[in-house]
Amino acid sequence: MLLLSRFIIKGHSMEPTLLNGAIVLCSSIPYFFVSPRVGDIVIVKDNETEKIIIKRVEKKEGERYFLIGDNIKDSLDSKKLGWFERKDIIGKVIF
Repeated sequence: MLLLSRFIIKGHSMEPTLLNGAIVLCSSIPYFFVSPRVGDIVIVKDNETEKIIIKRVEKKEGERYFLIGDNIKDSLDSKKLGWFERKDIIGKVIF
């Protein structure tokens, strides 16, 4: 559980919203009260690659989330990795 943490963006998958090298703050606190919503930018652990990635929630079905990068041409996301479970979402990008 992550109350507040800082992450540095590595890569171009969230451009133009978040640029390579940008610093973001992430918190799990917002999701104590509500589930992630379509449009939220979240930090998630990809269990297949063991990497921490940042993506936007595009679809939600129960406790499963379809996550995409804003840079459609250059993003490793749910189109290739499949749906993510709620338990894999670390937190919401808040700044």
